[in-house]
Amino acid sequence: MTELPAGDRASYRLLDILDGTHALRAEFRHRRFRPHFHDTYVIGATEQGAEIFEARGGRHVSPAGSLRLINPGEVHTGAPPRAGVWGYRCLYPSVSLMAGIAAELGRSAPPFFPDMVVPHPALAAMLLRALAGAEGPASRLGREARLRVALAQIVVAQGAERPEIPPMRRAPQAVERTRRFITDHLAQDIGLAEVAQAAGMSRFHLLRVFKAETGLTPFAFQAHARVVQARSLLGRGLSVKQTAAACGFVDRSHFARVFLAIVGVTPAAYRDAVAPTAQRVSKP
Repeated sequence: MTELPAGDRASYRLLDILDGTHALRAEFRHRRFRPHFHDTYVIGATEQGAEIFEARGGRHVSPAGSLRLINPGEVHTGAPPRAGVWGYRCLYPSVSLMAGIAAELGRSAPPFFPDMVVPHPALAAMLLRALAGAEGPASRLGREARLRVALAQIVVAQGAERPEIPPMRRAPQAVERTRRFITDHLAQDIGLAEVAQAAGMSRFHLLRVFKAETGLTPFAFQAHARVVQARSLLGRGLSVKQTAAACGFVDRSHFARVFLAIVGVTPAAYRDAVAPTAQRVSKP
């Protein structure tokens, strides 16, 4: 089964606070994430070394002491520097959670973070302490309060209103039809001709338009949508084998490779971290 490269470490867990938000602590020397996105925010801080990543058409560096703020749906990569290390902690808060925090601050909408890397050692240290404390023996009240205060401070300092998208840049209906068709057929081995027919355009045109609008090919979007569904099923206690079959992966090995490349931990490790023992229907 696919495992992390030697020298890489990652610990994924489901917090019992903040509506069951997921958190990750990792130290990577070899792991390189392919372009991917999350349906949540990614709010984290680099503890050591630096992260090198591509997003919004450019290259970014997140050194130790900086925040990394990724909005939901933003395609990005992630890797340590050459012959270096990338150590970090991050949280994956949902849109509804961040909307609630923003509302408590008197804002009418979930925050949009215009800067993906923020060199702010004080805020980064606050977030790192709150994330470390979330795994400690303190009361639930204290752990949640520290994390909420850290997130609120980040929203106040860095959050903005989401910019309006000019009409010419709005995703065409064909792209939305493609998204829906792929997500409605995740367990099936669909071909490009079927997807193009559902989109109502030629295969070549679809490939160009979809990549231009989403930053991903239809095949890459399919892999991500399958992983999103897989995370939900693993969290409900399904086995790795059952989840792979339900999400349309060829086999467990293929599933493990794709899941690890996007999430950063193996499906089995993710399931062990987030699925309550009582709900696990069988061994991985």
